[in-house]
Amino acid sequence: MEIGLTTPAVLLPASTLLLLGLSNRFLAIASVLRDLRERYRVVPDEDLLHQIRNLRARCRVMRASQAAGMASLGLTVFAMLMVFLGLELIGRWVFGVALILMIVALVLALVEILVSVDALEHEVRDL
Repeated sequence: MEIGLTTPAVLLPASTLLLLGLSNRFLAIASVLRDLRERYRVVPDEDLLHQIRNLRARCRVMRASQAAGMASLGLTVFAMLMVFLGLELIGRWVFGVALILMIVALVLALVEILVSVDALEHEVRDL
């Protein structure tokens, strides 16, 4: 199988959109986390503590997802460089690793969503 410069380039928009979405989610969660921390300082509450722990877990998963996404993006660009320099075999292998890292980033994003569902379930459990 031959790959050209356009083959790895297909992954570029997906990587950037994933990173943008994760960054936006992280900023929103960080804001909520800061607010909950202040509320907990004023009135310690077990429910607030559970939410804070959940948000911390989500932040850790998002950090790993963002790292995998950034590595995927970097390796995609490196693969394009290898193909551009005529080193197609290296470019193919590097692009394969970039695809695997993108899959890892997507799975971690899914895990983060599942953790967020747990937080919502805890929030509405007494209704």
